Amino acid sequence: MVVASPSPTHPENVQFIELPIIDLSAERSKVINLVIKACEEYGFFEVINHGVSHGIITRMEEQGLGFFAKPLGDKQKAGPATPFGYGCKNIGFNGDVGAVEYLMLGTNSLSIVERSYAISNDPKMFSSAVNGYVEAVTGLACEILELMAEGLRVQDSSVFSKMIKDVDNDSIFRLNHYPPILCSNNNNNKDPSFHANKVGFGEHTDPQILTILKSNDVGGLQVKSQVDDGDHGVWVPVPPHPTAFCVNVGDILQVWFHFSIFFFIFPSGKARCHRILLFYLKMGKIVFVYRIKVIK
Repeated sequence: MVVASPSPTHPENVQFIELPIIDLSAERSKVINLVIKACEEYGFFEVINHGVSHGIITRMEEQGLGFFAKPLGDKQKAGPATPFGYGCKNIGFNGDVGAVEYLMLGTNSLSIVERSYAISNDPKMFSSAVNGYVEAVTGLACEILELMAEGLRVQDSSVFSKMIKDVDNDSIFRLNHYPPILCSNNNNNKDPSFHANKVGFGEHTDPQILTILKSNDVGGLQVKSQVDDGDHGVWVPVPPHPTAFCVNVGDILQVWFHFSIFFFIFPSGKARCHRILLFYLKMGKIVFVYRIKVIK
C-alpha cells in the first residue's frame, strides 16, 4: 500500500541506527525474545542463518535480472499486471516521486508454471527457480510466525503459520526493479541534497501479515522509526547484507496484536513505514519480496 507523503514541515531526518540482525540458529528461547523485542521496538528486523540456501537465492536473482534486462516490449508480453504479471509505474506525491517496474505472481506452483511461458525464454528454468524460492521462503515465514506466536504465549503456536500453509492462501511473490538515476551532461550536480528526494518507492506500510524481502546487495531501503524523534520519526538506512532476509511486520499482524490481550507489542500504535531510495549512478536494484496475506 502506498500512501501520500505529506508536505514536509521539518527537515528530512536520517539517522544510522543499528537495526536488529537475528541469528535463527541460536538457542530458541533467545531467538524468540529477540524477535519479540525487535517487533516491539521497530516492527522490522533481519535474519541470518535462516536455512534458505545460497543456490536457491542465486538462481532466483539470475532469473529476475534476466527478465528485467529484456527490452520493454518483451517484458510487456508478461503484462499487464491484473494483478499478476508485469507492471511499470511512477509512484509518489509532493516531490516524493519514484519509479518501479515489477513482476507479481501468485505462489501456486501450477500458476507459476503457466505464467512462465510469457515471462522467460526458458520457462522450465524460470518456474523451477521461482517455485524453489517460494517453497524455501514460505518455510522461513512459517518459522518466524511461529517464533512470534511462542513469544506471545499463544496456545497454538501455528495459529499464524497455518494460514500460509493452506493451499488456498493469498500469498504473493513479487520482484521489484528500481531503475537507476542516470547522470546527464546538463545535470551533473554532485551536491548530496540534490538526490535527497530520489525515491524508487515512496513512504508506505505493508498491509499484509508479513513481508520477507531480499535485496541483491544494493542499498536504498530505509525504515522509519519513532524511537528518537517524537512524532516525526527518523529514517534509518538498512545496509545491504550478503546473506540476510529483511522481515517487516505488516498492518494486519499489528492490528491483531493491538486488539488482543497482547497489547504490549508495537507500543507506539503506528505502523512502520519504509521506502526505497535510488542511488545516483548506481546499478538498478532488484528486491525479492514474499508477501503473506490473510486467506480470503
